[in-house]
Amino acid sequence: MARITNIDALLFPVELRPLFTEIKIHGKNLKIEVPNNKIVVNRQTGNPIGVVSSNYRLITNQEAINLGKKCLRGLFGSEEADNIEVFKVDAPSTGSYCHIDLIHKNYVMNLWDEKKHSDIYIPYIRITNSYNTTRALRFDVGFCRKVCLNGVIFESETIKFTFSHVKYELDKDILFLFQQNKISKLFKKFATYTRKLKDFQIRYEQSMRLITSLFNIKKEKEIDFSNKKEDKAEYKLLIDEIEKKLKFYIGELGSNGYSLFNVITDMASHPIKNRYFRRDMNSMQRLAGNWINSFQEEIKKPSFDIEKYLKKLEKPHSKALYLTSNRYAATVR
Repeated sequence: MARITNIDALLFPVELRPLFTEIKIHGKNLKIEVPNNKIVVNRQTGNPIGVVSSNYRLITNQEAINLGKKCLRGLFGSEEADNIEVFKVDAPSTGSYCHIDLIHKNYVMNLWDEKKHSDIYIPYIRITNSYNTTRALRFDVGFCRKVCLNGVIFESETIKFTFSHVKYELDKDILFLFQQNKISKLFKKFATYTRKLKDFQIRYEQSMRLITSLFNIKKEKEIDFSNKKEDKAEYKLLIDEIEKKLKFYIGELGSNGYSLFNVITDMASHPIKNRYFRRDMNSMQRLAGNWINSFQEEIKKPSFDIEKYLKKLEKPHSKALYLTSNRYAATVR
């Protein structure tokens, strides 16, 4: 199903309306209002989007963007509203929830901090908002490699703010709580992680195993291609695309953990349309953030063995996710 990638398509008007249901009493159909619940409606189409409690505080996507700009100005210590713009949008066709990335277009950071060798990243704020209560309003810090627009979200570094969806607090302002120099501290941590990856040498075949395990892509021998629901040609297209990406980044950056990281963020930021690769951009970029965090901790251990690590990662998917400290993973250990 096609996804919304244009901000204008997300700024449709919404409103809360009473929710009704039909019941049969004494052979007659009666329409009654459902107590303590409201329905969120897209006023442009008249289509229902979600059901919420009657005291729910509805935040429109435009209001969420305004809050994101406020958050961004607080993080960067800048009042230059004209330099803040929407960078990327991702939402299902219904518009029931969305992820909106905001950047300060004049704020860039050099990963290597060297005059002759630079790798420019753009920090951004990801706004998550929903009209069906499936996703809480939240703001996350991410970093995007400017040359290829590969992004990563630092899951554990969610921005702290005060907010309630309760209606009686409708007039209260949302307050963001920032540490001093938060963005520069986060980027310094990110740069430290990537330098460790750049110094770690890893073979091509090991990188392929890590990528396919991390994204839960089955091995060819694990798929019964005699089943009509399976498609061997499509599966091979996916593997070929991953190999193509890996060879490209190895050619650009060398056979190291940083080229591997770029493949992971490339696949997360530009999901391949393939039946054997089914995860949304937001969760994959969070996975990438968790992986770089956990992997850089692993490789600095004197006892680290890449083969042992890969064998652990190649265990059932829930355990592989657990190894990356992904909060969406099952708790099976």
